Amino acid sequence: MMRFYAFSIFLSLIQEQSVNIEAFVPHGERASWKSVEKKKAKFNKLPTYFVSELSTTAESSISPSMELSDWADLNPESLVSAPCLIEQTLCQPSEEQPQMAKDLDYARAVMDAWKQEELDDENVWETVWCHCTYSTQDDNQVTPLYGHLIQKPSTIESEKKACGVIFFHTGAGPHDLFLLYKAASLVNRGGDQDTVVLVADILSDETGWAWGADRTLYNQQRKKLLEAPGRSTLQKRVQAAIQTLQALEYVDSDRLGVMGWCLGGHPVMEVAKVENPAVRA
Repeated sequence: MMRFYAFSIFLSLIQEQSVNIEAFVPHGERASWKSVEKKKAKFNKLPTYFVSELSTTAESSISPSMELSDWADLNPESLVSAPCLIEQTLCQPSEEQPQMAKDLDYARAVMDAWKQEELDDENVWETVWCHCTYSTQDDNQVTPLYGHLIQKPSTIESEKKACGVIFFHTGAGPHDLFLLYKAASLVNRGGDQDTVVLVADILSDETGWAWGADRTLYNQQRKKLLEAPGRSTLQKRVQAAIQTLQALEYVDSDRLGVMGWCLGGHPVMEVAKVENPAVRA
């Protein structure tokens, strides 16, 4: 439940609503928030790299173009037609989609949690998704990036523009069943405010190779992202994700948010460094 409260607060910040944290937390759980006050001092002294500027190289080498696949329903049943096909469909790449899960146990755990949250919600979830290919220019060559867009079917036709949220992935790459589940949860539990989620790619992973047991390629890509001077490669890919979401005409380009898990915490810090006014949370 605490994760849902965090999502609610996150969306409120993007929407510029006043946030009363206690309003999101049942009385029985409010004691846990007391520790937040004790930890605030730790965030008053940020590392010096938080205040550096975005490099001009990163700003000038981003391609705003993107290619979208056809929109399709997104729910556990649409991803896997039968339980016996989970491993075949999600745990290995195919011509239709990349690998989405490490193994059968992981896939089942995420699918079960997804189904249960849908059942527990009094509202019917309606979610669509598409594959989104965009690019940056690294070392004088174009680097394709392979993300996903998730939203409600009605979002495109809504009179009010949607908030935009970018999910930055773990070391497992952008094709993660867990991130699709969390994106579906976010867009369906945002109240009256429509939300569009971009699961961004910072590894240039088309097939889901980041799930593989051999971490050689992953370690090479991670080193390139985190050890390049000024983290310029990572900055380019972060800015490409932001610009891709802003390019959607039904997304409010000035009301964006970012979230990251594990490796995805690094791009979130890059966003914090440049203090982009469009990113509210």
